[in-house]
Amino acid sequence: MHLGIRSPVTVAWLSAAVILSACAPAAQPGGQTAPAPAPPKEQKLVIGQASITPQMHPYISICCTQRRYDVFDMVLHQKDDGSVEPGAATAWKTLNDTTWQFTIRQDMKFHDGTPMRVEDVVFSIKRAADISFKYAITSRLDVIQDAVTVDPQTINVITSRPDGLLLKRMAMVSILPQAYLERVGDAEFGNKPIGTGPFRLVEFVPDTRIVVQAVPEHPFRKAQGVTQVTIRNIPEASARVAGLKSGELDMADTIPIDQADALKAAGFQVIVVDSGSSTGYWMDTVIGRQPKTGPMASTLVRQALNYALDKEAIAKNIYKGYTKPEQGQFVQPETFGFNPNLKPYPYDPAKARQLLAQAGYPNGFKITLASLQISQEVNATNLFIQDQFRQIGVEVEIQPIGEYAVFRDYFYGVRQRTDLFAPGLINTPALDADFALVWFCTCQQDPGRWHYNNPEFDRVYMASQVEINEAKRRELLQRALEILHHDPPYLFVVQSTRLVFSNPKVKGVTRRAADIEQRYERLSIQ
Repeated sequence: MHLGIRSPVTVAWLSAAVILSACAPAAQPGGQTAPAPAPPKEQKLVIGQASITPQMHPYISICCTQRRYDVFDMVLHQKDDGSVEPGAATAWKTLNDTTWQFTIRQDMKFHDGTPMRVEDVVFSIKRAADISFKYAITSRLDVIQDAVTVDPQTINVITSRPDGLLLKRMAMVSILPQAYLERVGDAEFGNKPIGTGPFRLVEFVPDTRIVVQAVPEHPFRKAQGVTQVTIRNIPEASARVAGLKSGELDMADTIPIDQADALKAAGFQVIVVDSGSSTGYWMDTVIGRQPKTGPMASTLVRQALNYALDKEAIAKNIYKGYTKPEQGQFVQPETFGFNPNLKPYPYDPAKARQLLAQAGYPNGFKITLASLQISQEVNATNLFIQDQFRQIGVEVEIQPIGEYAVFRDYFYGVRQRTDLFAPGLINTPALDADFALVWFCTCQQDPGRWHYNNPEFDRVYMASQVEINEAKRRELLQRALEILHHDPPYLFVVQSTRLVFSNPKVKGVTRRAADIEQRYERLSIQ
């Protein structure tokens, strides 16, 4: 046998033979050859949305979700019930009351092929929490004091105080590539982002469309069937409905309720998203640091307004049964901290008139209501409130808000809020009562934004913030909601609802996936 060095030609021939043999169909018993497996079928999904994110940087705006159409992975991911599961971190534990330790995956890559390093995770957490960048997300991470690398697969996150929400905060931190972001800057990154998610960005045309492509090699969030998703910005609801009917769209969100029955009759499947948000109204008890004067300062008056409103009628007649009355609280049963012992204020106009008389207003009074004109259901609810309150002697002047900038001024107290103001109070994406309760604690708000000043509420809520034991924290949140039920700075109405319709061939759509928490890797077209 000749053991000398092979010539280049020989090496090339052997290499080709190996490749050809590897590609050849496998021989079967009896000499038959198995057919080569068919390539995966392309499944292209087209979604029509009322609006899309103005830019793809997940920290600059908290519109939609920090996952940004599944382009990004998070330190941790949230399950449908709001609890967390592994993301870039596979395990976690507390070292002390203010230090959490996370084990980081070693098999993740950014969409440009660069391996994700533990330093990228530390960079992402610190960047998101850094107030100097003025990111929208930073207000949700203000408790994070530092993040440090322990070794190539371990990091520590240090908080300024014990924090029962830390794991859910980690489910809001998208993993960003440090080298690329520092090279191109935030603005360019917002147009051409690179993440580690199960879909990579193919095209982004602001105010027009977003196209993302499945990443077959994703280590733990492989797409179930859909290979490409196009998200089209279609502000007009009638155009979204027409797109569904013509087959131009596979899914469409925020469909008007008056179109729902016809679409269902035509065979489209409906997903009702009614958790995570409230359609109620703030009833501020303070203006800045000063207690409010007049009727709205009275607990009895605010209770009376809650008794005066027939919430069942709103749910049945305005929302056509696609939602339900709020249970005397502005969080939903799916929300951590929901208090099952609280009940809706029953519709009892006689009780309302009795409470008004007891408060010193037997002949009623006048108030103003302001809300953003976002749907015919909201407009109808405003008119319904006006009519029902008139029956107990309370005159309501409705002030429609047509511009989002004006709404923001009211929301943040730049303009003095009206007696009733519809904020769209949300507890997503965490599905945690803290995200809604925070607005009522003087401890968390600049005095110009105060809505409410109740020392007992502040005490209970602040205790919930530093309680790490889950059961004890739930009890504190439930007690805080109980206080707000008895002394309501809020007019409880119905759970917000949003209808998402899809072609029946689209499988894997869930309430959570249909909401702002896009999980496209679950979807398939059959």
